[in-house]
Amino acid sequence: MPHIYTRDEKVDMLIIYGECRKNAVAARNLYADRYPDRQCPARNYFNRLENQFRREPNHDPEENVIIDEGTEINVLFRIEVDKTVSLRQIGVELGISHQTVSRILHKHNYKSFKYQLHQHLYENDHERRMEYCNWILHNNVQPNNALLGRILFSDECRFTNMGLFNRQNTRYWSQENQNLLREGNFQVRFGFNVWLGILGRRIIGPIIFEGPLTGARYLGFLQNEIEDSLTQLPVHLRQG
Repeated sequence: MPHIYTRDEKVDMLIIYGECRKNAVAARNLYADRYPDRQCPARNYFNRLENQFRREPNHDPEENVIIDEGTEINVLFRIEVDKTVSLRQIGVELGISHQTVSRILHKHNYKSFKYQLHQHLYENDHERRMEYCNWILHNNVQPNNALLGRILFSDECRFTNMGLFNRQNTRYWSQENQNLLREGNFQVRFGFNVWLGILGRRIIGPIIFEGPLTGARYLGFLQNEIEDSLTQLPVHLRQG
C-alpha cells in the first residue's frame, strides 16, 4: 500500500525541490538527510507533486463569505469619514477581514490612489517666477549673450531617514481619482548635506558637507572653496 503523505510533508518536499532547482535526485537526497524519520519519496514523486499543486484550483475562503447590506453600508460610511484609513483598520473595527473590505470597495468602484508630492509655495511665488523667466528669456536671446550658459545653477539637499512621507503606505480611497497633492517641507535637519552645480553642460560636484550647513559655512564655501571645483573648467566659462 503506497504511503500517504501529509500536507505538511508535501509542502516540505516542494520547498526542497525548489532549493535544488527542480533536480529530483538532489531533492530526494536532501529530503532524506533533513527528515531522516520520514518516509522518503521516489525521485519522480517531486515532479508529480508540483504538477498536482499547479492543477489544483485556488480556493479563496473569502469568496464564500456572505456580505450583508449593513456591512457594505458600514464600510462605505467608514471610507467617507476618513478616506485614508487602512483596510485592515476598517476590518478590525467592523469584525471582518481586510479582503472583505477590499471586495466591498471594488464592488462600488472605489480605487486606491497615491498622493503626489509638491513643493509648498507662497502667494506671490507665481508672479515672481514669471517675472524671472521673462527676464532670463529676454537676456538669453540677445546676440552674443548666451546668459544661461554662464550661470552656475546649484542646489543643496540634506538627507535623513526621518520625517519622510511614504506614498506607498498612504492611499486615498475614492470612486474617482482626485489627483491629490500633499505639501512637503524638506528643509529640516539631516545627517549630511550635498551640493551640486550645473554650468552650461558641465556638472560641478557633488560636494558633501558633514554636519549642519549654516549660512556662515555656506558663505565661506562660496568665497573660498568653490573656486577649487571650477579649476577644471575652460577659462572663458570661469571668467563669464
